[in-house]
Amino acid sequence: MPKDRVEYGVTWSLNNSELNLRGHYISGYKNDRTGITNTQVGSWNSFDLQYNHTFEGLGGGTTLSLGAINVFDKKPPLAQLNLGFDPVVHDPRGRVVYVGLNQKF
Repeated sequence: MPKDRVEYGVTWSLNNSELNLRGHYISGYKNDRTGITNTQVGSWNSFDLQYNHTFEGLGGGTTLSLGAINVFDKKPPLAQLNLGFDPVVHDPRGRVVYVGLNQKF
């Protein structure tokens, strides 16, 4: 298992708008399963980005969210396993784009 997992981020807001950038870091580690010839699994760093805008006066506030998980479509590091990566540690989905709407009453 990796020794270090770090999540870090920064948020910028102005009036009714907010921009969030979040990073995810997983350190490299040694694959100690038997029969493995390439034991080193590399480190991985990915970023998420989200923009929120709140519209006031619509029954308490409506917030529109636009975002992307793994915005740079970073692939998980190679690991000598059946899938070619470690599914317990890394996310293979690549970039995921989403839109959200939240209404407060």
